[in-house]
Amino acid sequence: MAGRHKEFNEDTALNAATEVFWTQGYDAASMEDLLTAMNINKGSMYHSFGSKRELFVRVFDRFFHYAVNDMTQKFERHDNPLGAIREIFRMVTRPADTKEHAKGCFLVNTLGEMSGLDEELAAMARNRLLELEGVYLKYLRKGAKNGQIKKKLPRAVGQIPDQYVEWHEHFPPDV
Repeated sequence: MAGRHKEFNEDTALNAATEVFWTQGYDAASMEDLLTAMNINKGSMYHSFGSKRELFVRVFDRFFHYAVNDMTQKFERHDNPLGAIREIFRMVTRPADTKEHAKGCFLVNTLGEMSGLDEELAAMARNRLLELEGVYLKYLRKGAKNGQIKKKLPRAVGQIPDQYVEWHEHFPPDV
């Protein structure tokens, strides 16, 4: 027996669900909010995405992969990884879209919300942030190997802002 043809665009629906989860958070996002934003009915929701939690995991993973690809592209565009870090910091400190910027970081928001609420989802968010840290460290190590970075690399990305201030003295940003 053949399944019913989907009468909605899955990417469009996932984009809408991302917006709901990002602006409202997981706990506050009701199924009604999600269904309305995604423009689908309950049957399509459960058939295509499963439960609210399964949808959230899918949205979160999809967003994370987008973020890693975006970050990697920024690093690949620059010969020196410090140029990419400058671009990333500028994007954070001088956003093109202040309304989008006001939502905060979806990954960090998720970690904050899930801590104490759902330890499995909190661990997923922590692990994804560590993977993102790995992207930074990969390119920073490459820059150190190529002699572009003279300072000892930080052990964790959490130390990068302090290191960045030191690097900034040696590599002033283009203003």
